[in-house]
Amino acid sequence: MKRANGKEVDGFDYFKLARNIRKSKSTRMLSTYILPFTRHPKHLEERKILLLAIAEALARKRFAGMQLLLLHPASPAAKARAAERKDERRQRDDADGRIDADPGGDRG
Repeated sequence: MKRANGKEVDGFDYFKLARNIRKSKSTRMLSTYILPFTRHPKHLEERKILLLAIAEALARKRFAGMQLLLLHPASPAAKARAAERKDERRQRDDADGRIDADPGGDRG
């Protein structure tokens, strides 16, 4: 997972989250992407790993707690984060030279 300003830019790594849950005294996460917490067929492996990590963490006597804030995709906060990701991708693409500087301009 690449990060920019503390935020993921190429998708969230739920396997890394599960590993960190196992190692941490407490866990906090803010997300609009909830499919790994559902029974969606494409995310069953992430769900299995996450639920196991959470159960293991809760069983530890020294585990202080967990905060998972899952935003509704239509909420203002989720829309603002989606706009930020879109801007971050556009800036990264510009820097990589993947976006044509004059997409509709004169070609000849």
